[in-house]
Amino acid sequence: MRLKLGQTIEQVFYYAVLFLILREWLKPIIELTSMNYLNVFLAFIAICFLLNVLQINFIVSASVKLLFMAITVTRIYSGFWLWSGEGFSFLIDDIRINFGALLGFDFAGITNPFRTVLFFVLLWMLAYLMPYWLTVRMSIFYFLVLTIFFIATLNTFTAYDGTSGIVMVLMLGLLVSAVLYLKRMLFQTGESLNLKQFMLF
Repeated sequence: MRLKLGQTIEQVFYYAVLFLILREWLKPIIELTSMNYLNVFLAFIAICFLLNVLQINFIVSASVKLLFMAITVTRIYSGFWLWSGEGFSFLIDDIRINFGALLGFDFAGITNPFRTVLFFVLLWMLAYLMPYWLTVRMSIFYFLVLTIFFIATLNTFTAYDGTSGIVMVLMLGLLVSAVLYLKRMLFQTGESLNLKQFMLF
């Protein structure tokens, strides 16, 4: 029981750090594209991570994420809720338009709602792959370098000020790297980590 609780706390820690790092990825994208829906995308990432921590069945988890995307896209681009007649009709029409555009290789005909859905799917993939690198590969180095390079590039060549973002990512990266290094050392020696040793009171 204690081992499972410790693993859950460790997962929550990793997901919290990844959430903050992904937030630093999203901030310049939102600012430079004027999408103004940062909280919506952050909520989607939080849902993805929460479902992972709770180890929800894949079908249920995927259904929740797809429903969130459908509700969000419908509300943003039509002004109606998905369960209203207008909102549901908007979603069906948009699916039909984009399905036809994809079949005809008319990528210019893809609508903005569908582009938003694709962005949600990208976040979905990141929310799946990033924890894998931390929990299985026990490494954050490449993702950390890529994040810093991304923010630094935007800071240099665009109007976005990424100074605070770089500092935040570096601090989070060093913290996670230290935890992962300790975990690898304990794994190699066969020792277990006693959380009471790190309690201040």
